[in-house]
Amino acid sequence: MKWLNFQLLLLVFSNVEAQNYEPVIHNQEQFFKFVSDDFHPYSNSSKIKIAKFDSLVISGSDTVFFSNYCWRDSMYSNFQSYCILENGPDWLGWHVKKEANGRFIFFNIYNDSIIFETQALVGATWKLYDLPFGNTIRAEVDSIAYKSTAGINDSVKFISVHAFDINGQPISHPYNDQSFELSKSNGFFKTHVFWNFPLDTVALQRISNIPHHSIGDIYNYNINDEFEYSHFSQSISGPGTYHWVNKHKILNKFYSLLMDTVYYERQTDGFTTQLVSFPPPNYVTTYHNSVDTFFITHLNQLFFIGNPEGNLYDSTMTLSSYYMDNDTTRNITFYGTGGGDLMFNINAIDTCYEINNFEPVRWDEVMATGIGLYSYVFNFIYLNGTYGSTNLVWYNKNGQTWGNYINVSGIPELSINKGIRIIPNPASNEMGFINLDFNPDAILVFDMTGRMIKSYEPEEIFPTADITGLNSGIYFVVIKKSNQSLSLKLIKN
Repeated sequence: MKWLNFQLLLLVFSNVEAQNYEPVIHNQEQFFKFVSDDFHPYSNSSKIKIAKFDSLVISGSDTVFFSNYCWRDSMYSNFQSYCILENGPDWLGWHVKKEANGRFIFFNIYNDSIIFETQALVGATWKLYDLPFGNTIRAEVDSIAYKSTAGINDSVKFISVHAFDINGQPISHPYNDQSFELSKSNGFFKTHVFWNFPLDTVALQRISNIPHHSIGDIYNYNINDEFEYSHFSQSISGPGTYHWVNKHKILNKFYSLLMDTVYYERQTDGFTTQLVSFPPPNYVTTYHNSVDTFFITHLNQLFFIGNPEGNLYDSTMTLSSYYMDNDTTRNITFYGTGGGDLMFNINAIDTCYEINNFEPVRWDEVMATGIGLYSYVFNFIYLNGTYGSTNLVWYNKNGQTWGNYINVSGIPELSINKGIRIIPNPASNEMGFINLDFNPDAILVFDMTGRMIKSYEPEEIFPTADITGLNSGIYFVVIKKSNQSLSLKLIKN
């Protein structure tokens, strides 16, 4: 009897073990990154992709998992019309079916099956995918061993794939010698893009999960942080070449009462070089400097919504692609969007919208955590030949520097900023200025939304300026002189 009980327990234990090595884990986010930095024409530009199957349906003895849907294009060439799928597949395909015997079937955009026999032992082979003319891609479990990836230590099945003809003879195919790594309890450690399988052979490796960053994470500056940007643009029909360099330094930082808005006081030093076509071509360089205050709102709102691998379409007729990457050495996550205004053919069939390739405006923007803007590229080449880019070239953040600094030492000293301050501050009826020893060209008052609500003539601020007409709150007083400006915070009681 004891022996029978032992056998029953062993059978139950074996059945539980047989359900391991499953590639899909319901409602769990998993992050992957392309192993190669090469361009991936079929799988979109994002180097990091997220796998998450957030819903399932039980159908008899099968379980069908559905991934996060997204708007995405179904075409592979930039020279064809696009078909936007309203509920298109993510990079792992439309859905995944799990059968009772442990087989998992993925489906590409053509609804072709990609089969994983998850319970196969070492040496076992099976048909992974049907190729035309009776040819196949077959998979084989080469070995099972422990491996540590992304901080996860697990038993892994190492699976290789090869192509064969209808007679079982090896044939040439891009997927030859590609591989998968399927862990016992944590899904794939290494995989490929399935939605257009087998067109794209570039592998993705499992990486540690990346936090969902908020707008506040992107624009998280500290006092004395410095960022330098270089901009270049050119227009065939316009004024020609245009180049500027700006170095921004954070001078002060404060939050709104609800902590949902942050205000930064910054000093900007830079120069602008422009090609002047008439009189005879020559480059003219001008220097500029200023102190201003800017603000960032909705700090707690997620900055990046949706999966980075998806091409998204919205009601403004803009096709956008989400981009995501990370730099572990600098502990920075990059988020990018790109797209162009599209000319629609408006051919809606079920959930497919056809659009042509004419994109009069093409742009790509990349942001980074703790940095804000990292790069911005625009291209009006179809209209007037205008294109340009703005790139972060250097920063000094929290005492750590990166990049190549461009010398802006030729910029004159910011003569307007001589310790000018508002007194009293907070103020009720009047405001005065200390160290203001010149006649400003203009004194402007802006509210928290950036709307100008009042201006003063120079004679109206000496010795003090009347502010009784302002409601209680926070304002910015901008003092302008020649090509310089200074922004000061005013608190009105």
